[in-house]
Amino acid sequence: MQKLKKQLDESNRKHERQKLNKEKEALQVTTEFLTVRLNSVNDILALQEEKRVEKTRSDPLLKAGPKGTRVLRRWREKVFMLLVELHSKDIELRGEKDNCTISSLEQEVKEKYQSSVFQHSLQDRTAALDLERVAWEA
Repeated sequence: MQKLKKQLDESNRKHERQKLNKEKEALQVTTEFLTVRLNSVNDILALQEEKRVEKTRSDPLLKAGPKGTRVLRRWREKVFMLLVELHSKDIELRGEKDNCTISSLEQEVKEKYQSSVFQHSLQDRTAALDLERVAWEA
């Protein structure tokens, strides 16, 4: 019976490990994609800023103030930081959701294991009572 418990427990752990490894791989792929997107957005912003600077140099109305360019640059930096923070929070919330899922799966495995132990214990006691009944009748 102990051997059966160990095999069941080992099988459950192996299954959970495989499931967690798949989730880990999916999260790594997502991280790579988000990194690529972030780098792309950085490149786009750099190109836009270059165009804006060229426009500022050629536009007589905007030539009057490098202060305007600095304000624009600061504004873009703040917007970018807020977008990164928003995406970070989104990733963090997805991670918490995954942790909740993992916790519920772990709880489910424990409950199934306990149920199996109780089932085997009940079968063992039933068999013992049957033996006592047979011995009593004999």
